[in-house]
Amino acid sequence: MNYTSATGSSVHQTVSLIMTAKPLDIIVGQPTTETMNKMVEQMAQMVALVKTTAWGGRHGSLALVLDDADYSSITKAKITSNTPVNQPDTINKSITATSTPLELLTFQEETKKLQKEFDLQEAVTNIGVQRIIDSVEEQYIEELNEEYFGYANSTIKSVLQHLRTNWCKVMTKERTDATEAFYQTWAPNMTHIITFGRQLTKQQKRCKTINVIISDEAKTLHFVGQMYKSDYFTEEQMTKYEILSDANKVWDKTLAHFTELFSLRKAYGDDKAANSGFESAAHVRDHSSTRSVATANTESDFTRDLYIESLEESLAAAREHFASDATTKRTPVPQIVDPITLLQTELAEQRKQISALIATLSKGGGGGSGGNGKGKGGGGGNGDQHKTPWKEKKLCPNCNKEVVHNPADCFSLEANKDKRPKGWGIKREN
Repeated sequence: MNYTSATGSSVHQTVSLIMTAKPLDIIVGQPTTETMNKMVEQMAQMVALVKTTAWGGRHGSLALVLDDADYSSITKAKITSNTPVNQPDTINKSITATSTPLELLTFQEETKKLQKEFDLQEAVTNIGVQRIIDSVEEQYIEELNEEYFGYANSTIKSVLQHLRTNWCKVMTKERTDATEAFYQTWAPNMTHIITFGRQLTKQQKRCKTINVIISDEAKTLHFVGQMYKSDYFTEEQMTKYEILSDANKVWDKTLAHFTELFSLRKAYGDDKAANSGFESAAHVRDHSSTRSVATANTESDFTRDLYIESLEESLAAAREHFASDATTKRTPVPQIVDPITLLQTELAEQRKQISALIATLSKGGGGGSGGNGKGKGGGGGNGDQHKTPWKEKKLCPNCNKEVVHNPADCFSLEANKDKRPKGWGIKREN
């Protein structure tokens, strides 16, 4: 990446624009392990965007934040050292009096390249140190402020190390919690095997920052133990791993071995699920006609049940009306000795009446809304009808009784004596 723009902006200005685009949280109060871990993570993301050809040329300027062990882990051990770039000599030491013009040109280009990498490194370092200083309270960083030099002799890694060593006090509980967090359980249906491996590596690094050392051998042993406990792989697959040589049981190779098995097993499970879906669809098509007939029968049964239910409601209403009339006329109500027996009797009578009604309807007969077609509100079919409408009893002023006849027709009147029935007026004795 070219850090010199067409307008002539310096490397420092360009790097500043790149790094200030990423946030760096302010630490309020004394730094802790948690806040320092967050700061290191944010600084790493910040400098990774500044591309360089140094330290492998594939991970930006991460070498200025991570120590040798972490950087070796990031680069998969391809780059084992992240020593800072030294400022090159003004005149390349390889130039001699006998150097050809082509050799001189080559040496000059090499010097320019080294100088550019050094300037880039210094810009990242100066900007990174200043951002850390601005993110913590002065009392936690003032020891690095040298007279006349300020923080010029500090690097990103030295400032981060100073904050961790002097101010992050780690208690036993924190170390215990970090260790327990490392030995986590793997759930195959919840976490991909690669994600699980990365979580172990991340927690291993966190433990290291508080001086809890978990080796790669211990991490590999826990990882394989979780493969056994999950019962995700077959006995044959686990046996094939066990017979591998110790050189093939290191962390990276172990993770790669089980990742391949996990991918094959997952692909087989997905394919089986897809085939199961096709079989289910075929089963539905084969039995569609049977289901249609069953649905039609169900609808017919449902209609019949609704009709029977309406008849039951009509019978219940009739019984309630009868009970109401009986109460009005003060008809004595028999005492119920056995409620269960009485209920069974009523249900049996109800079924009998419903069966009779259904039989009548199936023969084409009809009935009134009163149930059996013989009630006051009934009428139609073979039921009997009243010849005269129902009349309400009223007090007659002539005979001083509650009767249904009109006062003008009262037999007490002398004008109606010829209409009196035989024996009228004779008082009956009880």
